[in-house]
Amino acid sequence: MKLKKYFLGLCTITMLCVSCDTDNEREIYQNTTDGITFLSDEQEAYFPEGSEDLSFSIDVVRQNGEGKLTVGLINNSLEKNGNQFTPKDLLTDIQIPESVTFNEGEKMASIPVVLAKNITQGEELYVSVALDTDQAPMDAHMQKIVTIYCDYTYTQVGQRKYISEWLSPSHATDTEVMVKVEKADQQNWYRVQDLYEKGYSIIFEIADDNKVTVEETAGGKNITVSGEGTYDPAQNVINVTLTIIAADQSGEKKKYTVNEKLYLNE
Repeated sequence: MKLKKYFLGLCTITMLCVSCDTDNEREIYQNTTDGITFLSDEQEAYFPEGSEDLSFSIDVVRQNGEGKLTVGLINNSLEKNGNQFTPKDLLTDIQIPESVTFNEGEKMASIPVVLAKNITQGEELYVSVALDTDQAPMDAHMQKIVTIYCDYTYTQVGQRKYISEWLSPSHATDTEVMVKVEKADQQNWYRVQDLYEKGYSIIFEIADDNKVTVEETAGGKNITVSGEGTYDPAQNVINVTLTIIAADQSGEKKKYTVNEKLYLNE
């Protein structure tokens, strides 16, 4: 009987302790703010070639939808070094407002981001948008890093002469064809449309030292092309040695090395 009373007393003490601890947790972790936060820490905005609308939005939410509320924003461009980011003034080509407003009853608001038409193409740009508020919960996403990428746009150059070993039946003698050439608007890059197979283009990248690179790319359904060479500014000619991996009629892949020339003069 004494043992039974002991266990009953122990259970009563344990229940009281649990009850007190639960009440304390409720007071400690209760959110007394408006619960403002981004939905995540990162976002990507990709614009393919020819995009007319260079804009996107960043969503921010709040837990309490009562009343109208304006939240300040701190906006910076970021310079990436390895895995580290260094903040700097926001690029003039990127427009982000200095605040975002929730209207009465709204629990989500959008921050519009607008890019200039002449924004840098072909490289990743990074921006940081931070919430300037004390009305955020302890686990809020207070800062968002956005990666922006705008693909290169190209302008028609016209029909140009192309001397190709690959296009000859033996892949060893010169064959002359006319090809459609385009130039990147912000780089000294030339794109040849439908070069080895319809629907596939090859890009010749000319560097400041006149070195030419052809990054590995699909030259056709079963063709992979890569290589390098030089640009002759006096003759306005690109000379490259390409490595082409192509499947033969049996489906077996073979490697070929061919010399090609692209004449940029009319």
